[in-house]
Amino acid sequence: MPPRFLADEMLAKLVRFMRVMGLPVRHLEGKSDSSILAIAKIGNFTLLTSDEELALRCKKRKIPSLYLPQESVERQLSLIIRSFGIRLPKFSSGTLCPACGGKLLKVRKAHLIGKIYPAVLARRRLFWRCGKCRHIYWSGTHYIRLRKAYNKVLKLSS
Repeated sequence: MPPRFLADEMLAKLVRFMRVMGLPVRHLEGKSDSSILAIAKIGNFTLLTSDEELALRCKKRKIPSLYLPQESVERQLSLIIRSFGIRLPKFSSGTLCPACGGKLLKVRKAHLIGKIYPAVLARRRLFWRCGKCRHIYWSGTHYIRLRKAYNKVLKLSS
């Protein structure tokens, strides 16, 4: 079982990417380093950070952490996967809401009439709704890009 991850404010893009790849992660925005350290310690989280100083403070306080250099999110995620021996779920089966981390549930077109643009309903087949924040997603060009990114992460991680 992978550790419980907590990401600092600088990793917003990685957080969304991890969630789409099915990895739960809590994202802290607008918190001081001291608050982040306290939350990580109390909540038994592994802190993901691209702040070298914060990573050193974690080490001194024996808080599990992983320093992530400023690289592509694919490279950052592959480093996380290798460091913790994580297996990614099959693409789109374990996907979490990029916005809040809630579970995405398939939804029928009929339930979306009046909730999204008719043109989107006409052109797309697959739709999901977040069970937590209720945001609606569909398979568009971003879905194709994410699938390519997923395959790149698998390649970088092996």
